[in-house]
Amino acid sequence: MWTYVLPRRLFTCTVIRTLCVASCRLKLPAAVNLPLLETLSITAPHYDSGRSIQRLISSCPRLIDLTLEAIYRLKRVSVLDKRLRRFALRCCHNLKSVDIDASELRSLDYCGTVPAESLLSLHGLRGVPSCTVDFCIALSQEAEFTRFRGFMEKISDAKYLHLHNRSLESMFFLGFPSFSSLTRLVLQGPLDSCGIVVSVGRILEQTPNLEILSLCMEERVKDTQDQYGTMGEEYEDDVVEKEKDGESDDLFVAPDEFTVPDEASFSMPCLRHRVNEINMVHYVGDETQRMMARLLFRNALVLERMCVVLVKGTFELQSKLKNEIDSWVVADVEKIFL
Repeated sequence: MWTYVLPRRLFTCTVIRTLCVASCRLKLPAAVNLPLLETLSITAPHYDSGRSIQRLISSCPRLIDLTLEAIYRLKRVSVLDKRLRRFALRCCHNLKSVDIDASELRSLDYCGTVPAESLLSLHGLRGVPSCTVDFCIALSQEAEFTRFRGFMEKISDAKYLHLHNRSLESMFFLGFPSFSSLTRLVLQGPLDSCGIVVSVGRILEQTPNLEILSLCMEERVKDTQDQYGTMGEEYEDDVVEKEKDGESDDLFVAPDEFTVPDEASFSMPCLRHRVNEINMVHYVGDETQRMMARLLFRNALVLERMCVVLVKGTFELQSKLKNEIDSWVVADVEKIFL
């Protein structure tokens, strides 16, 4: 298979400040000299050993931003001789240990399995203000639950958290640690069961100072369009039937293993006293999303701004969804529908 090999003179360029390489071979020269390099991103290199990657990192004395992604030969990384401000580790599944000086770390981006305690050593960590966490393999075992809690506790001083929850079962949020400093939270993943709604509530209970909540609701499995049409045709029929029969919109059918949360259960301190902005992206208006929106907006007493991004649909259906959400908002807010 043909592989592009980077020119060796690239690694002795004394003026370069940013280097991003992907899907090629590094093939480092005997001497690497990158005295001004501050940002380094390496993605899926071909045939390069972990030792070469480490040597490249060690040859960048001014490095402050490091991204390592899909490097399958990488077993160990050490960045103790420089103070990173941003570190991203994505899908390096064979990695055994990472040691970094985290005394000035401002941003941590992790994607992979739930890391063992020995994997990620953040020396001098005083709290990472911004964290993005994505567990790309579904979690279910009790041992993973323990590691999940341990990892989340390690970053619990964060002020901004972007958590991909598509691979997390609801049980993982039973022991969700307190994030007392968190002011901005992004939850990304399918909102397709009552259990996920309950899990969001458990997270909100542990974020007393939250100010901005964003839900990026990913699409369901591929049968979504068959079930809901372009934007919930089944729901559109349901709205019409309820208007005819006078049926309450507050009635939802939940899976047997979960009890539908009522509004009182979502009356958390952060919603009543702190949250001033709520964003919901990819709103199709199915029962679970409607439940989530109703519980949030009816309890957000100091809300100042809300934004709901509707998926593509007819004007009539979008108007119905907009009016329904309007009826749940209790605060005097700036309303944005896209």
